[in-house]
Amino acid sequence: MRKSLFLSLILLLMSGVSAKAACTAEEARRKSLDYASALQEKSRTEPDAYRSFAKKHQEKAMDLQKDPANLDALCNYYDEALKELQVNP
Repeated sequence: MRKSLFLSLILLLMSGVSAKAACTAEEARRKSLDYASALQEKSRTEPDAYRSFAKKHQEKAMDLQKDPANLDALCNYYDEALKELQVNP
């Protein structure tokens, strides 16, 4: 009985961790829209900074978008890129 409770607790904790860590297709879509909007704003307000950012990130973004199964990596990329767009005017 104790063993089954212990295993149940471990499984419950593990399922919570993996549910939070996984990026869903909807979340990736939302982040891609946020990213596109931020890029558009950057290109309008700071064309030189936009060109520098685009040159640096274009290839990586395209590579990540080719593998739809790797949503976690894509979401992480969008998070980091959005931070960089906001920090680097």
